Amino acid sequence: MKIIIRNAEQDTDVNKAENIFIAFDENNEYLGYGYVYPSFNYDISYKHPHNIYIDINVESNIQCCNSVMDALFERIMKRAHEIRDEHNDINARIYGGCFASDTEKIQYYISKRLADDEGTHLYEKYIAKQGVINKEVDGIEITEYKIEQEHEKLDFIQVYNSINNKKIDSASLEEMMSEKLWNNFSVFLEGKMVGNIMVYERVNKDNEVVGYIENIFVDKECRNKGIAKQLLNKAFKYFIDNGIEICELEVWSVNERAVNLYKSMGFEFIRETEIYPGINL
Repeated sequence: MKIIIRNAEQDTDVNKAENIFIAFDENNEYLGYGYVYPSFNYDISYKHPHNIYIDINVESNIQCCNSVMDALFERIMKRAHEIRDEHNDINARIYGGCFASDTEKIQYYISKRLADDEGTHLYEKYIAKQGVINKEVDGIEITEYKIEQEHEKLDFIQVYNSINNKKIDSASLEEMMSEKLWNNFSVFLEGKMVGNIMVYERVNKDNEVVGYIENIFVDKECRNKGIAKQLLNKAFKYFIDNGIEICELEVWSVNERAVNLYKSMGFEFIRETEIYPGINL
């Protein structure tokens, strides 16, 4: 089977067409796709702040599935090296993101010499048992920020994507905002968002109703002032007021600063939810 790979015809909200690859056979039948997504994050991955994320998805019902995977992988790696060379003064690492249950894809990446030594970890806290510590920070006021206006959504997405490994677009933000008990709490100083926590209700794998912290961040210039702890306590109180006793969140395994914060607030490691096989370039 002849495999033809083309770039996407247009950019998406979060990626460029030149980084997206679509595979077809000689009859122009769709076979699968892959992409490269470059991101700079000195905050989380300080050893290799240039993170290049890749993903490959091939139709399960086609013949020569591995051949399509290989063709896409080769094209993706070529593009990843081109991106790396544009910033060759910064340490770079390629990551292939997988759910922990997707053993087939994990093994494929490992066969391509990517190491499965990083990932996303789930942490949990029984807030009903441990209670809430209401320690206010002078000069800091936490307010509900509903992100209702279109320009507010665009600004929020820009801030979110500049901090997180996972990127969102307007559709994924809308999806999060539609979750049960969704709310968002922010800290603003001189009109600038310097801290934020987004929360909602969900049912976990143990069929428990939990309060989920989708995201928490504090601006670099405002850290070590207790803002993150105050935001977390705001979330705990919100959950308790709505009858929820368990709080969960996920964190990148190498983000030691965040992991230490969550542990200090009573969170305990539950399991690995995503695996990011990677290799330094």
